[in-house]
Amino acid sequence: MLKIRNSAFFLVLSAAVAAAGCASTNWEEVAEQRNRELMDRDAQLATSMSEQAKEAARAEAALAQKAAADKEAQRFRQDAVTAANSASEWQRRAQALEKEMAERAAAPAAPAPSTVNVDALIEKRIAELRAQFAGNKQIESVGVDKDGNIEIALNSDVTFTSGSSAISDKAKKSLKSLSDALNGSFLPYMVRVEGHTDSDPLKRTAQKFQDNLGLGSARALEVTRFLRDELRVDAKRLMSASRGEQEPVAPNDTPANRSKNRRVEIVVVIPKETAAAEAK
Repeated sequence: MLKIRNSAFFLVLSAAVAAAGCASTNWEEVAEQRNRELMDRDAQLATSMSEQAKEAARAEAALAQKAAADKEAQRFRQDAVTAANSASEWQRRAQALEKEMAERAAAPAAPAPSTVNVDALIEKRIAELRAQFAGNKQIESVGVDKDGNIEIALNSDVTFTSGSSAISDKAKKSLKSLSDALNGSFLPYMVRVEGHTDSDPLKRTAQKFQDNLGLGSARALEVTRFLRDELRVDAKRLMSASRGEQEPVAPNDTPANRSKNRRVEIVVVIPKETAAAEAK
């Protein structure tokens, strides 16, 4: 009897334990399922927030693009206004220029500046100098250079001793006769002294003058100093230059022609406007 009771107790106890075990298992599954659902909701919420953030960023970028487009459109409008104003100003200037040109065309033409009086004045001075130096062997010629200036050519073979830059006594006398003209009627004008040579290379004096350019420079400087020191020509009016063999007046093919090329020229530089005023 006792044995039977014990068996029944154990059966009841086993059922209770089994029932408790089943209940425990169901609650764990429920909790796990609930946890998965919460995680899914969190993931969905995160995805939704991410999409919202992207939409907000896209909206902000669109607003920025619109603002930039509005600013660019405003700049274009301003440029269009500026261009229109500029075109209007240029049109106004063109009309004013056309009006001025029409007025000039309608106005009587101003008389062209006359050169007759200037040429006559220069020719008169040249004639006076030629008459003054007639028969003077030191004066090779008196004329007009290519620029319309008065040009007095001195024969270097007579003015200087051979191979030297020292002025001869006869040449000094001839130069002194220029004093009245240079310090009188030619007083307003610059005076340029130019040294010229033939094309023969230097031999005896090569060490001293190096070449024809050096010889021409030395002789031009000697005449320039003489005009300054002896004739009292203002140094501010004097210029000195060497042309060497670069500007011959005759071919260097005969002794006579080479002698013509060996010369010193005193050029009275006459500005046309000054001469024109003097000729009136």
